[in-house]
Amino acid sequence: RLTMRGGGFVDAVRNAQPVLKTFPPGEPPEDLGPTGTVAWLRAAMANSMAILPVTVDGVITAVITAATCGQRTPLGQVDLDLLRQTFEQAHDLLRNVLSMQRARQFAVTMQHSLLAEPPHVPGIDIAVRYRPSPAATEVGGDWYDSFLLPSGALALAVGDVAGHDLRAAVGMGNLRNMLRAMVVDREEPPGQILGRLNVATGTLYMEDTATCVLGRVEPGRDNLEFHYAVAGHPPPLLVTADGGARYLEGSTNPMLGLPVMEDFDSAREPLPSGCTLLLYTDGLIERPGEDLGEGLERLRTGAAALACAPLDEFCDELLSSMPISEMDDIAMLALRRPR
Repeated sequence: RLTMRGGGFVDAVRNAQPVLKTFPPGEPPEDLGPTGTVAWLRAAMANSMAILPVTVDGVITAVITAATCGQRTPLGQVDLDLLRQTFEQAHDLLRNVLSMQRARQFAVTMQHSLLAEPPHVPGIDIAVRYRPSPAATEVGGDWYDSFLLPSGALALAVGDVAGHDLRAAVGMGNLRNMLRAMVVDREEPPGQILGRLNVATGTLYMEDTATCVLGRVEPGRDNLEFHYAVAGHPPPLLVTADGGARYLEGSTNPMLGLPVMEDFDSAREPLPSGCTLLLYTDGLIERPGEDLGEGLERLRTGAAALACAPLDEFCDELLSSMPISEMDDIAMLALRRPR
């Protein structure tokens, strides 16, 4: 524990200046540093200690300590100057590292702020999952969304903006907000909405591309239906109560952001009692050096085996059992129509 009344470590941090102390072997001043440090200096028979604050853009980001022990020559001003020059030369590198960490933290915070909790819908269970990439330098643009429309239909969306940096995270926020506005603005077929979103993306964010699956759960003739459109995204997976599982491939459109002039198509799929509908991003199925079809089949068989599991367990088991890559984020949205 440090005393704020003074001492070597406190003085170095408070004044942002290095401190150099020499003393008889094994007899460091009591206020030289934290209790554990002083005890170690005694046990090691230290005879000197240098304390160097490392400043990046005017902010102390670390404190470096160096000591000599036993019969070695105590540290002197020449040693302190060399230590200081070493970290001054590393200033730009440290600044870049800190800048990257701040950008990642901002992107992750923004992602989580936009991943809203699903609405409560009588007769329908919804579960969502988001897992950021474990790689420290990777920040993706994966997202999910679900909300009720004025008509009572349930809107569902999962998307992925290309890239793994702050730009991708910002693009994710822009795309998600534009799509929300378009879905609420007019209740037209999902393909038409994605077509308008494609025009907006190509006009406003010409360098960005993205994939997306958009759908609405709405009453059909005899059952609930999933009215959906897919733009360059992995297809939705429908798991029936008896353990059957198949991908919904009735709608295939180019990814968003490409100069495509033709209309985007839509499709409808009945949602029978007890079924589970899974929307996800490619981080759940892609592995480096592996064919995408293998990942899709692995997900299909894994989801089929969990057809009767509670919805939260269904999602957690898929995340934990799939041999997923650590270089991509994962967003999942699962919908269950109870028996």
